[in-house]
Amino acid sequence: MTSEAADRTKPMDPERVMFDLAMNVANQGGFIYVGEDGKARKWEIKGSGARAFNDLFHALYAKGLLPGLPNSKITGPQDVDKLIGPELIQVNGEAAPFTNDRLAVFKEFASSNAWAKIASIVDYARQDENNFTFDFKSVRDIASAFPISFGQDPLYKKAALLPILFANNANTRGKNVTVSGIVAADYRLPQTLHSIGVLDFSPELVQRIENEEVMSPDDLMVVQMRAASIYACDLLSKYTGMQINEVDAAFWKAMKDGSLQPLQEEAVLEAQRQGRKITLKQMLVPTFSFAKIPPIFYPTVAAGAAAAARAMLNIV
Repeated sequence: MTSEAADRTKPMDPERVMFDLAMNVANQGGFIYVGEDGKARKWEIKGSGARAFNDLFHALYAKGLLPGLPNSKITGPQDVDKLIGPELIQVNGEAAPFTNDRLAVFKEFASSNAWAKIASIVDYARQDENNFTFDFKSVRDIASAFPISFGQDPLYKKAALLPILFANNANTRGKNVTVSGIVAADYRLPQTLHSIGVLDFSPELVQRIENEEVMSPDDLMVVQMRAASIYACDLLSKYTGMQINEVDAAFWKAMKDGSLQPLQEEAVLEAQRQGRKITLKQMLVPTFSFAKIPPIFYPTVAAGAAAAARAMLNIV
């Protein structure tokens, strides 16, 4: 998010914060990619893919190259390739991973009706000046309003993440935001849930991860573990009484402050006692938007991956 939208010395502008977050979230992804040697590589700064893009995001803002924002040099989609394209070339001369996808996102936010779409999404959630409620319709509306940026993934990872991040920001700025949609499930959330024993991966999946196999976003195991994560977090929300954004924030905080580690160590030992294995290695799924999932999976996804999801759970 830009410094102007994050300025806590001024009253919060919900539409501006949502617009900033939306443009950022839409570009968050594609940090793992396949190099010329066929092996997985990571676009990162100091171990963080998100930081790699956020540094670029702030550099674009400083140069007036974020579309849709005040004083932007981007007057429309036609300016994006010429003005933003060169900025996606890294210091080593290589283009940032998924450059064409990122340019397509910026073009969508450079369209003349992008602000109106964001305002409509915020208005739907607004109960009054200080209270907002986002539900699953909000998630679907985000995906529909920005089909390139948010609508290509049938599991709505980025579309689900946007209200969660808005809530996490606004709830620290005097607003009351609740989120009753779904959790944002990529390949990191399943990994976290597996590491503490919530998701039970099959021996085959564990071995593929241990072998550092590059997995396609439309791989059935990837689809199933993402769907299982959504189902698991929905149950966690119901059992704990926490909103989805609070569940997401709790996992994020636990990873950052180290409190997740004792749970991981306990889960690994318990799995060993039961003759199972928990892997702590990172999954390698090179994708920008999970757009490769074919329509044949949509009914399964919509049902929460039914038996496949339930079979992976250890919380019921």
